[in-house]
Amino acid sequence: MTASSAAAGQSIDKSGWVVGKVLAERARRSPQRPFLQFQDGRPYTFGEIHGIATRMGNGFLALGVQQGERVAVMMPNSLDYVWSWLGLSLIGAVTVGINTAYKGSFLSHVLNNVGCGIVIMHPDYLPWLADIEDELPQVKLAIVPAMDAYQGKLPRFKRIRMLPLEPLLNAAETPIEIEVTYRDIGMILFTSGTTGPSKGVLMSHAHLYLFGLLTSRHTRMTPDDRMYICMPLFHGMGLLLQLYNCLITGCYAILVPIFSASSWVQDIRRYKATVTFALGAITEFILRQPPL
Repeated sequence: MTASSAAAGQSIDKSGWVVGKVLAERARRSPQRPFLQFQDGRPYTFGEIHGIATRMGNGFLALGVQQGERVAVMMPNSLDYVWSWLGLSLIGAVTVGINTAYKGSFLSHVLNNVGCGIVIMHPDYLPWLADIEDELPQVKLAIVPAMDAYQGKLPRFKRIRMLPLEPLLNAAETPIEIEVTYRDIGMILFTSGTTGPSKGVLMSHAHLYLFGLLTSRHTRMTPDDRMYICMPLFHGMGLLLQLYNCLITGCYAILVPIFSASSWVQDIRRYKATVTFALGAITEFILRQPPL
């Protein structure tokens, strides 16, 4: 897609504007190229990540997740979040990003609004799910990362089953033959809810791709850039304008759990980041920090 072709009304081939196809093409062209690291962990290559996403996708299929099914993801920034998003995308399921601050009526509203039967949830948030279990007739299963580490601390559910996430990572790496098109819904992101309850926005794969592509072009990013990501992945900025942007561009992404004003500048320097994004208020917090 180019500005000139769009202006001239020329036909644009959008068949590759699909998360799974973008990842597969990167893995085919540059399998050994590093793409992502979480904090100070090791880098993962495009080839490795495509393999992980394929295993996750097959793991979801083994659990009975269907193409077009909506699956909620409520986790802090983590590799598990990335693997879940990519795995769901490969099988044509719809990722529903949930704000990690939601609880009570806010949480029940979004889960009931989209009709999720499965939630992928960090153990820290499970008590909030247990508190509203009676209000969630459609939720049947919670997939939980690091579940074994929280044994004895997990809430008891009356009806919702819990399963660990890790076995999904050990599923077969058999190629997934499900055809996902750019017209298919790939994600539901919720609005901030400033004028009432948050509203779920249905986003096709083409919509997701344009977020990443146009951001990449507007910021003149290249494969040599290094993106520092501290925005939450449940938000469009963190997941689409930053992480998906990096996947489309082919550049390197450094993901951290959360924004920290006190470590932001040090992180930028330490990770040798060339690009990062921030919401307006964040710049104020950074500028208020004492000089280094």
